[in-house]
Amino acid sequence: MATEEKKKDPKECDKPATTPSATVDVEADASDESDDPNDGNESGDQEVTPAPTPPPTPEAVVMPRVAPIAIPRVTIAPMVHEAVAAAVAATTPAAMIGDEPEERRARRRKIGEGGKLSVDDLITLHNAGVDPKYIEEMRGAGIGELTLDDLVALRIQDVNPAYIKEMASAGYPHLTARELITMRVQGVSSKYVQDLANAGYKNLPVHDIVSMATMGVDAQFVKSLADAGYANLTARELVRLRASGVDANFIRDLSRYRTK
Repeated sequence: MATEEKKKDPKECDKPATTPSATVDVEADASDESDDPNDGNESGDQEVTPAPTPPPTPEAVVMPRVAPIAIPRVTIAPMVHEAVAAAVAATTPAAMIGDEPEERRARRRKIGEGGKLSVDDLITLHNAGVDPKYIEEMRGAGIGELTLDDLVALRIQDVNPAYIKEMASAGYPHLTARELITMRVQGVSSKYVQDLANAGYKNLPVHDIVSMATMGVDAQFVKSLADAGYANLTARELVRLRASGVDANFIRDLSRYRTK
């Protein structure tokens, strides 16, 4: 029998041996490989990037509604209002260089004129700080007869006998109440007047002194312009240069381009 087995057909021996169980295993392996998403990606292909998530839509913010604030109305006594207006009006350019309007002069009155003081007069004098002592001091300061409006405006701007005496010693002994108020508001002092006099500007009209003080024209500014070649300028020219921002540095810079 051993001899018969050796004599089997060699073609049958070359056929691979297969079993049912092996066939099932192969089919299972093939099924697993086909389900793998990375199958066939051995060449190093990149993975698919997921689409970006869109940004969230901003929500509208509703601002809270704020109720309007009611501002209380402050009532000023009529006489106080007029006195303050008079003091402010005296500092305006028109008041500095022009005459007082006729309608305003008509409203000026002496203290106590027409009998006893009215209720408005009393309130105005009290609120401005005008008392009998101040009235007597100002009457003796040598500036003439003062009206109620004069006293109130002078007091509001802190014009006192000491300031009047100071300006008299600087060469201005006969100033009116209106001129004193205007000079006081613009910060004109005896030192300022004396510094201008030392710079060559003596006995200037009050409106020139006020204009120069308003624009900041002082002795230092005058000297700097003189050193830059602009001496003996008028008060009006000094005011115009200062108002336009022209100073000694600007003049020196321009001089570099002067034609030789």
